[in-house]
Amino acid sequence: MNALVLLPGAWLVAAPFLLGYDRAGAELSATVNDVATGVAVVLIAFLGTAARFRGAVLWAVEVALGAWLLAAPFVLFYSADSPATAATWNDIGTGTVIVVVAVTAATLTRQERRRDAAAPGGDRAGTVRKARDR
Repeated sequence: MNALVLLPGAWLVAAPFLLGYDRAGAELSATVNDVATGVAVVLIAFLGTAARFRGAVLWAVEVALGAWLLAAPFVLFYSADSPATAATWNDIGTGTVIVVVAVTAATLTRQERRRDAAAPGGDRAGTVRKARDR
């Protein structure tokens, strides 16, 4: 699931250059926002691949970043600038993808943990940790 969030994050970093955002005015704030948010999404996705950092907190951060992308065009006022239409729709579309993937992943992670806890022998991760610590 982390790869599914990694892709929109990488897209956010590249989008201002591929979609030709202007480097002045409202589109400059869109460029800075997309690159910064994209880097954050990519870093969180990489953290999520490490066993120590897996969990609902990372997915919650991803949901927050996706929600920020949905709000950013209106908070940073580049939705009102007609040349920034590509930036606005890109943020809304990419933010929606990130939120949907993160909520789905958090739900699946939660279901997996409940299933593992209910299985004979208890939590698989706890069993692995106990065997590793011996």
